[in-house]
Amino acid sequence: MSIRFHHVVAFGALLSLAAGLCLAAAADDTTVYRLTDTARGSFMGHPCLELILEPPMGGRTIQVAVPNKNPTGGYDPSAVVTDVIKEVGKGGLVRLHATISGGTSVVGSFGKYDLKPGEDAPHGFVFKSSAKKAVGKEEHLVLTVSKYGQEANITIPNVKNAAGTLAPEPGMAALVDKLKPDTVIEVDAEQSGAIVIAQAIDLYVPPVSGTFEKLADTTIDGKKRPALVVTIAGESQTLPLAGRVSSDGRWIPDTKLLAAIKTLKPGAAVVVSIRERAGQKIVRDIHPTPAETK
Repeated sequence: MSIRFHHVVAFGALLSLAAGLCLAAAADDTTVYRLTDTARGSFMGHPCLELILEPPMGGRTIQVAVPNKNPTGGYDPSAVVTDVIKEVGKGGLVRLHATISGGTSVVGSFGKYDLKPGEDAPHGFVFKSSAKKAVGKEEHLVLTVSKYGQEANITIPNVKNAAGTLAPEPGMAALVDKLKPDTVIEVDAEQSGAIVIAQAIDLYVPPVSGTFEKLADTTIDGKKRPALVVTIAGESQTLPLAGRVSSDGRWIPDTKLLAAIKTLKPGAAVVVSIRERAGQKIVRDIHPTPAETK
């Protein structure tokens, strides 16, 4: 299956950027890839440098030929390409525009992709703009965000305000109003048909290192919520888990987050993402440090 990114794409397509991406289908586009390796190949009957690339979030690798400086000469790849390879190294992100020549994918333009801090986080996106747009029968506040150079629209849900009229959810709308272009944010969202609806939006904050103590309960607004007890910078903290309120008013913790915490043993070194919502610090994500996963 081939995917082309000429314009704003759906959230699901954006997150599955890796799936089935075919360079031939994207030959007229500039696309971001991860450089996995280089090799010697052949182009127009002559030896050439070959790039081995994969989509940023993983997927099928592709091979792209680098034309030699002298098309009829020997192996002599473009210095523009080799300089970028030296700069980014294996595993680095590159921006590629390719063409098809004689049935072979060939580098047209090639450069380093400047990744913004937090953009590669699981829910990380680069804020581009916001505007009020008609979505179905209602007007909504809609964000345009990007990840690895590809764009998507995310809709802020409407809720009834004090006057009884529908308006963008005030907490998210207030945050969006303060955002400047190219700010990295984290978005929890769900897809409803062709519309992507935000459930929570946070400014990206780098994770912190800590030591896992235990999973416990804490009480907020008179209701029990599961919480992480973790030592950070020598201080023990009890932090409720991210989640959502059910239709009957119960707090439902993020299932993946809860499952990840249940695999940890007391004393494990962890990396924790903490966010503040409605004046309350919460745990958004947690995973063992690399040393703990060996």
